[in-house]
Amino acid sequence: MASGSINEPPQIIKEGRIVEETLRQICLILPDVWQFPQFTVARIKYQGMEVTSVNFKETHWVQKETFKIRFYCKFSGIVYF
Repeated sequence: MASGSINEPPQIIKEGRIVEETLRQICLILPDVWQFPQFTVARIKYQGMEVTSVNFKETHWVQKETFKIRFYCKFSGIVYF
């Protein structure tokens, strides 16, 4: 499960799992790499799919980023505090 390493997503992607499972695993580790993981949740959106971390809830405090993987797919990662 979540181990808290920001370097873990590339390893998860290389495992070759189905897209939804890959994004779910990445979403589960994202809160652990922020300074206050106990107050952090994450959501990833990709091609109409949406995965969230445990107890996800939108708030006014947010960081968003669009990621590009292997030069052909983009997804949005959103972290709320």
